[in-house]
Amino acid sequence: MPRLSDYDPALKYGADLDVTIDLADIRDANNNELLELDTVASAVNYIQIANSIAGAAPSLTSAGDDTNVSLQLSPKGTGIVVLADRSTGTIVSGSITINTQRGRITTTVLSAGSGAVEYFDLINSKIAANSEVFYFLDFWAGSAGRPVVGGGTASAGRSTFSIINVPVNGLGSAQLNGTAVIRFIVL
Repeated sequence: MPRLSDYDPALKYGADLDVTIDLADIRDANNNELLELDTVASAVNYIQIANSIAGAAPSLTSAGDDTNVSLQLSPKGTGIVVLADRSTGTIVSGSITINTQRGRITTTVLSAGSGAVEYFDLINSKIAANSEVFYFLDFWAGSAGRPVVGGGTASAGRSTFSIINVPVNGLGSAQLNGTAVIRFIVL
């Protein structure tokens, strides 16, 4: 199969030349399918791929004629979409800065009494004014209490989340004592 690089660049074409290349599949060096391109009749929206300079990230962007163009990522079967950038940090109180779309926050020496709430701020450049930030408890290694992670408000560059000490069966006043690992994702 000829490649574009096989053609002589010295060939001159008229200004009105319209070239259509059928790229139903892009294959790797072993002739394995690498990318399949499907057509949609009367399509007006598309994916734009851009490379970058050193120190900057390449981009995959939705573009087209519509004013607002979403980007849909659809895994096959029970697969999931995995966002690669992640980071970790440890916080005792106050705020923590983690500038990735997903990550893990470890909180230590929690001591909130029953029903008490501890608030933390995630400072993150990936959070836009219209972002949603989801938090969930990944791991609890503690000798007392039952922590629940609560989402909070988000604004550009910042989100507040909370850890609540929920009494077991609605009774008791055990202090939280241990380490909680909270995962987050910014959408």
